[in-house]
Amino acid sequence: MCVNGVLKPEHKHLERKGLTHIPHLPRNFQVKWVRYVLSRVHNGQLWLEQPVLLTKKMIHRITGLPMLNKAKSTKTLGRDELQKLTLAEWDGRGLKINSVTDLELRFGISIIAYKIYSSSWLNSVSCEAVDLAYKVVKKNLEYDLSDVLLKQLNKNIESVKTSKNNPFKFGSLLICLFFYVQKSFPSKGTVVWKKDTPILYQINEYIAELGENFEKVMDIYFEDFKERMNNRFRIPPKLVEDYKDDVCFMVDCDKVYI
Repeated sequence: MCVNGVLKPEHKHLERKGLTHIPHLPRNFQVKWVRYVLSRVHNGQLWLEQPVLLTKKMIHRITGLPMLNKAKSTKTLGRDELQKLTLAEWDGRGLKINSVTDLELRFGISIIAYKIYSSSWLNSVSCEAVDLAYKVVKKNLEYDLSDVLLKQLNKNIESVKTSKNNPFKFGSLLICLFFYVQKSFPSKGTVVWKKDTPILYQINEYIAELGENFEKVMDIYFEDFKERMNNRFRIPPKLVEDYKDDVCFMVDCDKVYI
C-alpha cells in the first residue's frame, strides 16, 4: 500500500479518513508516568489545578481521527453477514482478520480494532470493530471515530479503577492528552500546538530531539509533577486551623464534604 513510507495514490482516501495517523502515537512512555497521570483522571475529567473535561475535540486534535458535529448511527451488521462481506472467519471468540484478502479493509480493521477498541487477542477481533471498519473503508460512510475512541478511553479508565487486574490500554494517548491540556512539554516549556497537523507528530518531534536524555528529562518532570500533586492542599489550611475541633472533614478524590 506504500512506497517509501508514502501511500500510493489509490490508497490516499485512507489518509483522508484519518486512519493513518493514530499508529504513530508515541510508544516511549513508562508505565509509572502513565500511572501518575491516570491517578488524576476522575469522571472523565483530568484534575490538575482545575478539572479539565476530556473531549472528543481533544482526541481529534491529537490523533487526526474524524470528528462529526452530530454522531451518525446505522444498523450493525450480523456476524454471518460480516463473514460473507469481509471473508473474516469466526473462531469462536471473534473474527480472524488474516483471512481478509482486501488490503485496505484489513488495514482498516487492524487500526480500528487494535488502536481504537484496543483488542487484546492477536488475529481475533470483535464483530463491532469489523463492522465499523467495513463501513468506513468500503462503504465510505462518515463516523465520529474521535467520539468512539473517547468512549473506549473512559470505559477503560473506569475498568482500571474497578480492579487492579484490568490493564490500562491507552497510556500513550493519555500522556499526549496531558501535554496537550497543559500546553507544555518538559524540554520546551510552554508550546503552541500546530493546528494543521495532529498533535502526536509534534510530540514525536520533541521526543526525538531529546535523544538519549528522554527518560532522564521525563523522570525529573513526572517526579516533580507527582510531588506537586501530592502536596497541594484540597482544603484551605486556615479552614482546618479554625474548625478542626468542630467539623468533620471527609475527602473523596478531589471533592470535600464538610
